[in-house]
Amino acid sequence: MSIIDDYKQLQMIENIKNLKEMEMAYKSNLKLCKYQEQQINKLATCIEQIKEIAEIEIECKTYEIENDCFNETRCKALNEHIDFIKQILQKISECEVENE
Repeated sequence: MSIIDDYKQLQMIENIKNLKEMEMAYKSNLKLCKYQEQQINKLATCIEQIKEIAEIEIECKTYEIENDCFNETRCKALNEHIDFIKQILQKISECEVENE
């Protein structure tokens, strides 16, 4: 073998080694992306559930205020409670991503 052949063989070995490292990095990144996707999905589900609970809570408290509010202090507390829940819903709506 000539020196050029040896050099080409070493170059091929180096290229194969680099490809294997790139493949390992790709698999590692893919695994990380899948994990992050699972975490994002969990958070999205959690936020959706919080949103549903908050909307039901507003409905219930609004009904209570409109139909059974004989105590002024209680009405004020319920209104403040609704305002807080509305703030939560507003923050959630600001973060929501539109489906395309």
